[in-house]
Amino acid sequence: TQKIGCYAHTGVVGEITEGQFVLETELEPILVNASAEQLEGIQTGMNVTVYSNGAMTMSLPAQIGAEMITATETIVD
Repeated sequence: TQKIGCYAHTGVVGEITEGQFVLETELEPILVNASAEQLEGIQTGMNVTVYSNGAMTMSLPAQIGAEMITATETIVD
């Protein structure tokens, strides 16, 4: 039997670069690796939830691979 897991990390989108962005969470920033398709419509300041398979690097900041990203609310300056 295999275990299938899904982990959710919620926070605010920080700096966006090609193929990744910083997710500012309550505990620590997380570097999220995502495809160009997943990054469509993602903007700095958005409140999002990133779903991953649970694998996270021990680097600082920690890194995860996005399986799915959902926008929960847009923060307007």
